[in-house]
Amino acid sequence: MISDRKSESLWLDFKEAAVGTGGEAWNITKLNRLGDANLRNLAKAVAGFANSHGGVIIWGVECKGSDTYGDIPRSKKAIPYVAEFVAQLEGHISRTTLPPLEEQVECGWIEDPELDGHGYPWTYVPTGTERPYWDLQAKEYRYRSGSNFEKIPHDVLSGMFGRPPQPRLKLRHHSFSVASKTQVRRDEEWLSMRWQTDIINEGPSIARDLYVLVDQIGVQIETIPYFGDYWYRSESESGGLAFTSPVNTRVVPRSIVKGFTCHLKVTLKTIGSSELIFRYGADRTKLHQDRVAFDSEEIKNLAKLTFDRIDGNYVTDVIHRVFDPLRPEIDWG
Repeated sequence: MISDRKSESLWLDFKEAAVGTGGEAWNITKLNRLGDANLRNLAKAVAGFANSHGGVIIWGVECKGSDTYGDIPRSKKAIPYVAEFVAQLEGHISRTTLPPLEEQVECGWIEDPELDGHGYPWTYVPTGTERPYWDLQAKEYRYRSGSNFEKIPHDVLSGMFGRPPQPRLKLRHHSFSVASKTQVRRDEEWLSMRWQTDIINEGPSIARDLYVLVDQIGVQIETIPYFGDYWYRSESESGGLAFTSPVNTRVVPRSIVKGFTCHLKVTLKTIGSSELIFRYGADRTKLHQDRVAFDSEEIKNLAKLTFDRIDGNYVTDVIHRVFDPLRPEIDWG
């Protein structure tokens, strides 16, 4: 392989074993210690190959990178007492991964024709049937990428656990408008505020079967779905409003689905502490929650400006302050 410049690959890895008398090395004076450095390399390779497509590790070969040929073997470093070294490899397989792989991993060696008792061990690792495998020495998950063992990205790891990448949802509130009215018979003034609420999927996978729960404290709110009767409206356990999206609604990554128009009616005579609570999610996603607390003085100020027909730009600024608790999620554009 050295003369042929056989480079490391997705299925082949070369290791120059640590040999000596220290704790990191294959201890040739006692022959009962694999060595910490060799155990770390063994665990990394077993976990990495098992989490990928399997592979073979050949020990006793010095390997260095080349711009032309990649990672290629440079020289032989035959391991003394090779039979005992292989026995130590086999005995330490159970300390490499979780779940364990000792019944699937095979070890052997190729004798050096020139040095008695020396040779080149090999370790065969099949594709694991219970992936993912945890590297017990490095305390992490690894896989084979090219000629290296890399940490497994979170999304890939989730899929290996049977949990595919999830949608990430966020509410987008926009298109605010206000109006004020006086009920002469009751001598009562109230403010009507409307805005649109959409749902954004910022995640890497499709969101299905969306739902939104809206609870109110100290205010009266009505929600009107964009698609009329296509959104299913019901009452939540707490007495608020509950909506589920139309059948077969699919929200692809980095896209928006129109949700509903919020209509908030506030009686100025009795307004006090007021709050809206949005709970929302989709099939197989976690429940998200946004809480919006309104400042009663800002709402009264907004109502006065609306009654007095003050300049619209100034009123818009006040609207922004009223809904400031929703920032930075609000898209004012």
